[in-house]
Amino acid sequence: MSISLSRDSAEFLRALSAEENSHVSTVVENLIEQLKLDKERAELNARISAHYDSLADAVEREESAWGEVGAAGLADIFENEIDAAAQETPHSGKP
Repeated sequence: MSISLSRDSAEFLRALSAEENSHVSTVVENLIEQLKLDKERAELNARISAHYDSLADAVEREESAWGEVGAAGLADIFENEIDAAAQETPHSGKP
């Protein structure tokens, strides 16, 4: 494979090669591998975020359903208490 690089890019690779004491092709391979890992990491993070975002919707629906159950239960309790209180209240017998 043959590629063309700008002067700045070629100088950067040569400097990095000298700094790491390795061949320019090794430096390019390492840079490509790092880019691949960064991309895989970003994709994994996106999938994890999507998973937890979908859980938030499910949790919200579940909490809403439990809230409805609780509200219905409380309504029954209060209705029973009101009915019981009405039965205990003596009527004066006046029309």
